[in-house]
Amino acid sequence: MSGRYRRPTTPEEKARADEARTAKLEALHTRLAEQVAALRTGEDWTRWLATAARFHDYSFGNTMLILAQRPEATAVAGYEAWKALGRQVDKGEKGIAILAPVVRRAAVDPDDHAPRPGQPEPDAPGQNASSAARRVTGFRAAYVWDVGQTNGAPLPQEPAPQLLQGQAPDGLWEALTGAVTAAGYTVERGPCGGANGVTIPATRTVRVRDDVDDSQAVKTLAHELGHVLLHTDAETHGELPAALPCRGVVEVEAESVAYLVSAVQGLDSGAYTFPYVAHWAGGVAGRVAEDVVRTTGERVFSAARKILAAKARPEPESAEQLEELAERTATAQTATAALRARAQDMQRRESAINAGDQRPPSRTGGRATTGGVRSSPPRREPTRSSDEVTRAELLEVHRLAQAFYRERLATAWVPEYLTGRSLSAALDDPWSAGYAPAAWHALTDRLRESGLYDAVLLASGLAAVNRNGRLIDRFRDRLMLPMRDPTGAVVGFIGRAHPEADPERVPRYVNSPQTPIYRKSELLYGLAEARPALARGARPTIVEGPLDAIAVSSGTDGRCAGLAACGTALTAAHVDALAAAVDLRESGLVVAMDADDAGLASARSALELFSPRRISPTAALLPAGNDPASVLHDQGPAALTASLLDRAEHLADRVVDAEIAAAAPRLDWLEGRLHTARELAPLVASLPLDDIGRQAARIAQRLDLSIGVVQREIVPFIGLERPPPTRSVGMTRGAARRGTGTGPARAPAPPRPHTSNSRRGR
Repeated sequence: MSGRYRRPTTPEEKARADEARTAKLEALHTRLAEQVAALRTGEDWTRWLATAARFHDYSFGNTMLILAQRPEATAVAGYEAWKALGRQVDKGEKGIAILAPVVRRAAVDPDDHAPRPGQPEPDAPGQNASSAARRVTGFRAAYVWDVGQTNGAPLPQEPAPQLLQGQAPDGLWEALTGAVTAAGYTVERGPCGGANGVTIPATRTVRVRDDVDDSQAVKTLAHELGHVLLHTDAETHGELPAALPCRGVVEVEAESVAYLVSAVQGLDSGAYTFPYVAHWAGGVAGRVAEDVVRTTGERVFSAARKILAAKARPEPESAEQLEELAERTATAQTATAALRARAQDMQRRESAINAGDQRPPSRTGGRATTGGVRSSPPRREPTRSSDEVTRAELLEVHRLAQAFYRERLATAWVPEYLTGRSLSAALDDPWSAGYAPAAWHALTDRLRESGLYDAVLLASGLAAVNRNGRLIDRFRDRLMLPMRDPTGAVVGFIGRAHPEADPERVPRYVNSPQTPIYRKSELLYGLAEARPALARGARPTIVEGPLDAIAVSSGTDGRCAGLAACGTALTAAHVDALAAAVDLRESGLVVAMDADDAGLASARSALELFSPRRISPTAALLPAGNDPASVLHDQGPAALTASLLDRAEHLADRVVDAEIAAAAPRLDWLEGRLHTARELAPLVASLPLDDIGRQAARIAQRLDLSIGVVQREIVPFIGLERPPPTRSVGMTRGAARRGTGTGPARAPAPPRPHTSNSRRGR
């Protein structure tokens, strides 16, 4: 339809428009079911299905064995199975060892006719009782071979979806993006690890690959929007049907939504959608493919109508709507003008300071006075910005500041405070704690007297501008701990407030701001100090605060080295810095977070950062309500060492148990337990291979599920490169939710040509 869309206004027009849209959607949905049926009965699909039926669905343990012995395996089968397919195992090829069950008959009580839990009812009174009494009594070694170890007749391939080419309908990408944004998600373009798109509920992100034509990109975005509306947010708000849909049904629904929305907008995605839906619908146990498409119709229609209604929404036409839009525009323009004026005023203030042209309110003996505190006048220098200050100047100002803070220790409360907390080690090398006096200009005066200009003080972050445009010390009346770069040079500080300061008015910790030489997201407190201990075999230990780091390093007799991400969450850059300093697989790693909600969230974040490196951290077993510093003070070094090392448990166990505990309200019914297993699957799959099987068994036991059910949720994520988080993970609770990926798995999991868990591109 050409011309501007006119919104139906009368009830009759609205009813007719809705009827027309529904009729069109029903016709398209019927065509989809018919095309799927035609594909599944076609010659190519029939040949492929007959071949796939000859391959076994391997267990989780056997999948791990296959991956360990032949990571490149794609399709494996026994010797006789390959012969039946017209292929021969190459001479000299070594078989892949797997475990085959040994099944024997068990003694049966003739009076025991009742089926055991989970055992099917007999089909008829005369059913062979001996078959029901067969039990797995053990396992034996068996051998399979990968298709690459055989030769002969080529294997038929499953007909694959064809990527769409060409332009997308005008405005469709923008409309779909708006719908995704309205659902609370962010749309981004970029690599999807072999998939065409992926939805990541944990970060509320929808990503579409950036190397496909516009038509394919917009179709994929519609698919991911289908997941958001029907599955991701539906799970959150309890809108799923009584029984959670299996993966096949989930993919059929999302792709059906994409097909309907695309077709209504004039984009024919049949070349992609028909084989994609046929594949997933054919994997739904006990269901005919086209029936799966038809039975999902109501939910698919609902989502498609919602998307199309948003696409058709017109621009405001009424006087009230236009007036409201004008008011919002005027408000935004006023706010922008105010911000611009404030920025210009701040720029003028900074220029005056850099030029040494500030004017104190009064002068006494050549020195400015402000509130009774004497302050040295600034030294004049040519106008220059903070960006023009050199690295050498910044290192020098921090060296002088550290010396100044150390000088002031003797008359401060800091030594008594640290000694009282059993942290007197902080007063000596390598920690070298200091004290920032309570005066407003104490450090600023000293640095000016040393010949440093105000531009250098501002650029270092050690000085700040007050409301009157004058420089004051950033740190006042604080215990000062230096932050060092990998070379050992001081590049910033952490200031701990007086223990009696009002926490409502005075932050407990203050960090140096980001400068050209200091980024707190890249530096771990204690790493530079710990290098000698790490070289001697100390175990790196991640803690929350700087005093905890000192407690760990000083209270474990060199067995542990405390490290803290102070003032920020643990980041990938922190992990990179630590990995560059020590071989984490050899040294091991301890995570010693508090046992509260924030500490558990930090523990999960640490696990997500270290697991992709195939590192298995342990979790310190600290008493409830205690951190390493309090354990050292209250119970002594031996108790702290035991908490960190002797009584430590797997961090993955701690995280999984905490997530299951948080899901307790929904664990009384099967659907809730399945949902929890799905949420945990990506995290478990990212663990080192040796840990995956053990964790799967723990989850199955804790959730009272079959181990096979849990394994089937985990296997598709093994080897899957999860997209990096959009923000640092750390002190906010955020369970990793199950992302719905589009595209083939990025590792052969499991290595067979067909399984209901296999992934295909969207």
